[in-house]
Amino acid sequence: MKYYGTAYYPEQETKEGIERDVQLMLKAGFNVVRMGEFAWCRFEPKKGEYDLAWFDDVVEMLGKNGIKSVVCTPTANPPAWMVEKHPEILYRDNRGVVRPFGGRRHYCYNSPVYREYCRKIAAEMARRYGSSPYVIGFHIDNELAQEATGRCHCDTCREKFRRWLKDRYGSIENFNEKAGTIFWGQTYESFDQIDMPIRTIEPGGQQLIPTFYDNPTLRLDFERFCSDSLIEFQNIQVSAIREFSQKPITTNSTGIWTNGIDYYRSHKSLDVAAGDVYPSL
Repeated sequence: MKYYGTAYYPEQETKEGIERDVQLMLKAGFNVVRMGEFAWCRFEPKKGEYDLAWFDDVVEMLGKNGIKSVVCTPTANPPAWMVEKHPEILYRDNRGVVRPFGGRRHYCYNSPVYREYCRKIAAEMARRYGSSPYVIGFHIDNELAQEATGRCHCDTCREKFRRWLKDRYGSIENFNEKAGTIFWGQTYESFDQIDMPIRTIEPGGQQLIPTFYDNPTLRLDFERFCSDSLIEFQNIQVSAIREFSQKPITTNSTGIWTNGIDYYRSHKSLDVAAGDVYPSL
């Protein structure tokens, strides 16, 4: 079966608008849509109170017209109530600036609180649509780490990065030797003294101090740590979905370097490798 379709956002439409859109899709020859990735505020308007009936209607309407659905987990956008209850889940960049509610990708992918919310909503989506004849698969989040959100510097990430380094090197003496920290007198006495590098290589990221140069080994290890963390975040949702469905799971990468994720590793737990392409205008 060959599929041709679009990303669709029914949460932005009225019932009449959706009916109109379905007819336009049919005229265009579409037979699949991807939807749901930005609709968490509709799926769970209050903590633990899921409302998927409206989405059921959309999936059914599309399906009865021969248009299958790829259901996305809505974890690219934590809703306002969650941010209000748990401000610690917000993303902090290399300058110490916290991403506020009101855009997208304003979450820390290492936050245990946020990860648990994501696990629950992913499981709920899979429980609801895992056996639907109109759903052909699931999609995790949306463009992980896009828009300079792949290198969180919050307190949770700092402590986890220190543990990651300790697990990797075993002792601070071994880290100092391998990282050449004697250069510029950067030798550490314990992993608790290590902070995350402040320079960034993220597209769109901004330098805190333009002429400051981090230790290159620490810089590389931080990139590896963040990639590992993002893959963990993805796979928590993959595992939650697989409890209720054997349908294919994917996510949308944006190139082998853009977001600083090891896609060769991240796609091992997925069924379909996928990528977004933005043609130049």
